[in-house]
Amino acid sequence: MGAYFGIFIILLSSIVLDSIVAKVGEKSITYSDIIKEGELLNIENGQPFDTPLSPSLKQKIFELILMRHLLQKEAEVQAVTITVKQLDTKVSLYKGNRQMSAFLKRWGLSNINFRALVRTRMLSDKVTEHYIKRLEKGKNISQGSRSTALKEWVEKLKKRQKIVLYPIP
Repeated sequence: MGAYFGIFIILLSSIVLDSIVAKVGEKSITYSDIIKEGELLNIENGQPFDTPLSPSLKQKIFELILMRHLLQKEAEVQAVTITVKQLDTKVSLYKGNRQMSAFLKRWGLSNINFRALVRTRMLSDKVTEHYIKRLEKGKNISQGSRSTALKEWVEKLKKRQKIVLYPIP
């Protein structure tokens, strides 16, 4: 019995499940979330999904995921929604990509989980679009001013949430 227990401990110690790189409120962002998002971005950009990601790109992807978490909270506050039809259309578009089946299998994403991933991306885009429309209402705003206003808005959103950061492996 003791020998089997020792072997079990050795096997467990050699398995790395994942690393948490941030917590936004009660939600965690993991290293695998960064890799998964990077692979999906590779697909969107016509690259093989398993194209390696540079450390600087991983950092940018992390910042994108962090922003999406903040924007999802903002979508809840503003009651911004995505219709089932909109979601179905976007999911169908993704699933039409020849690499998507391998990507979904690699990550063990069920249809429900993949839909949730796509929904989060869509909500983030929609909340941002609503903010820009409110910002530009009746005004002619330059691209630079819009970019600055968006950065300031994201900083305000960050201040509303408890964010804990950990090193990215």
